[in-house]
Amino acid sequence: LERGPRAEPPQIDVAFRGTSTRAHSIVYDFAAHPVRALSRHPVCPAPELLDREKETMTAIPSPSIPSPRLPPLEDEEFLFNTLAEITQESQETVRKRYAKECNDLGCNVREEFLARGFAPHEWCDELNEFYESTNAFLYETLVWNRRALKNEMRGWVGEYLARQSHGPSRVLTFGDGLGIESLYLGMAGHQVDYFEVSAKCLRFSQALAARLSTELRIIDDPKEIPLGHYDAIVCLDVLEHIPE
Repeated sequence: LERGPRAEPPQIDVAFRGTSTRAHSIVYDFAAHPVRALSRHPVCPAPELLDREKETMTAIPSPSIPSPRLPPLEDEEFLFNTLAEITQESQETVRKRYAKECNDLGCNVREEFLARGFAPHEWCDELNEFYESTNAFLYETLVWNRRALKNEMRGWVGEYLARQSHGPSRVLTFGDGLGIESLYLGMAGHQVDYFEVSAKCLRFSQALAARLSTELRIIDDPKEIPLGHYDAIVCLDVLEHIPE
């Protein structure tokens, strides 16, 4: 996103609209959180954001809600061990792939995608198997979820729900990858249902939940999602994966 001084404030929609008349429509406004460029698309990462993994968040959470940077995300030994267990890759390979991802966000997905002969920006049925079998998304989503910008976005959602609700909200996190939004909002006191298509991401989310001594309410089939049930539906880092 490039914005001049007179441009309209760009916005990113981080929740599905129209799923429920009771659901909030959550919009992240970059006018209040100016960012010169934002991209996590594997073809065009934003270089100026790649060194922000350890940067302190600019949005300070209110005392009633937890930090969006969950404690397990600070424990690299735990993260590497979990990656090695799920991917069945050696510790050396895990650390090399993770370091490479930190320097070039999306590189693991991009390289494997092209190695399998897929055409960029075109959907094919073989991509279903790619999403299910690849380990690359584990590296991409983990590095991205540790970055300051993603933590700021997560904290913004938590702050928004705290302002809009008069108590615990019923929240669906749709396509929540490693389950970090689900765990964060659950720790903030909300009743959260988590849906994710990747079995490997599900395993990682359960490891995070066990580390936090909590549980995830997992929806296995999107057909099980009840209509009109949720106060808010959060959908981050998903729409770029949907063909239509």
